[in-house]
Amino acid sequence: MPEAISSSLQREYSSFREDPTFFYGTANLPVTTQDVVLKKEGAGKGLAIYRDLERDPKVFAVLQKRVYMTLTAPLRVSVGRRKGMAATRDDRKMRDMVEYQLQQMGYQFNQGEDATFARVEFDTGIDGLMAGLLDALLMGYSVAEIMWEADGREVYVSEARVRDQTRFQADSDHNWRLKTRTDLLTGQRLPAKKFLFFTWGSKWDPYGRGLGHQLFWPVFFKRHDISYWLRFLDKYGGPTAVVRHMPGILQEDKDKLARAAAGVHNDSVVLIPDTASLELLESIKTAAQSGYDMLMKALDDQIAQAVLGVTLTTDAGNSGSRAATQSQRLDQGHVGRADAITLLKFLNRNLIKWIAGFNSDRAVPPILEKVFPDYEAMQAQATIDNTLYQQGWQRTLDSVNETYGQGGEVYQKASPVRPVQADSPDTQQEQQVQDESKEDGSLTGDEKNK
Repeated sequence: MPEAISSSLQREYSSFREDPTFFYGTANLPVTTQDVVLKKEGAGKGLAIYRDLERDPKVFAVLQKRVYMTLTAPLRVSVGRRKGMAATRDDRKMRDMVEYQLQQMGYQFNQGEDATFARVEFDTGIDGLMAGLLDALLMGYSVAEIMWEADGREVYVSEARVRDQTRFQADSDHNWRLKTRTDLLTGQRLPAKKFLFFTWGSKWDPYGRGLGHQLFWPVFFKRHDISYWLRFLDKYGGPTAVVRHMPGILQEDKDKLARAAAGVHNDSVVLIPDTASLELLESIKTAAQSGYDMLMKALDDQIAQAVLGVTLTTDAGNSGSRAATQSQRLDQGHVGRADAITLLKFLNRNLIKWIAGFNSDRAVPPILEKVFPDYEAMQAQATIDNTLYQQGWQRTLDSVNETYGQGGEVYQKASPVRPVQADSPDTQQEQQVQDESKEDGSLTGDEKNK
């Protein structure tokens, strides 16, 4: 006889509400985040210190790139079905309804079998919603309000409005509340199926753990580095005005000379008696200057690594090998794919499920998916195709489209001519025939035509 399970094993001991690090008080009081940077450096400012990070050009560029990597992959709506069962007519109708609603929100689905070259717009519709929710990458969590409409036939989303996440706070029961002018402490309780709360970076903190946690200190030191660098350039980047005067002159006369010299070159003025000497007035501290530059590049690398997972990113240029650059692109592709999977799972569990529930009690909710090309497999196949091409074999256009995506307007059919290496035996033999012909005074066919 199997062992019976006791009630103590079914009880939850380490619930969120019993955690004193988050919450201590009544149920309605808000919980606080456990982000150490926010608690220590953001006292009185909160998430504003993370929003301020976007003023750094490097942070803004790599964050935009990460969002772009997630959104550029085309979207697909697949039929939902119960496990082990075929899709029903209601399931397929629900899939068509959701796709139509997304189209009405502004998304353009590719009509072909392959979606590699589908058009994507980021400012409206489901892409605009996804871009807004991906603000959680930096801030830890993001919020969107769903505007529902009903026309008598179906319930649909007329608009999804991304909101400022600082207006919302979680309580000890993981319920989100909206801070209002009349209720700043506990906040207003929100209805179900009205708001989307997307958290990223933490499985136990209701406010998530955004990349601002990792980016704060690199940006902090970078700004100080630039500040010192500018002061260094102001001091050593130009000549210093030197005014020589007779010893023993009045302080009033010294002040007049200093003001006159300052009008020539800012505040870089030195007053010395004409009997004294001062060296290194116009020296450029190249060692210090290169040190500032190296520090800023190192901090930029840390920023890129935190956001994209690699150090050589948008400005890799010629500093790395081609293989390293390709490897970095693949790594970044994996980051974008992981973000898309996480975000789409969230939308499928919430928004898509809500749409299906409002419109049918029988249909299984469809599934939103992003179509990511398998670039590793495509690269390996391209290497094989290139080898076969060297031997005189070439894919048909249909085969190219099937393997690499619909590109009838992109690819042109090339003549299956076998290219000959410059130092191959065929080239050497042809050059030898031309040399012998010139020695004999004879001409080749091409030379006769000329």
